[in-house]
Amino acid sequence: MKKSPLQGKRVELIRCNDTSTKLIPGSLGTVEFEDDMGTVHVRWDNGTYLGLCREDGDRWTVLP
Repeated sequence: MKKSPLQGKRVELIRCNDTSTKLIPGSLGTVEFEDDMGTVHVRWDNGTYLGLCREDGDRWTVLP
């Protein structure tokens, strides 16, 4: 696990390619960490926990 500049940042989901998630575009969460494979692990406000991966087509934006 590497220290990520995203750790602790708030993010908004734009798109997630995980078909089993109930997250929808606009979902908000807080980045917990980024792993060595580049997956950004997020604790979502709806109580779920899901990692996002740009290489898999997931998209999100960092909130100010």
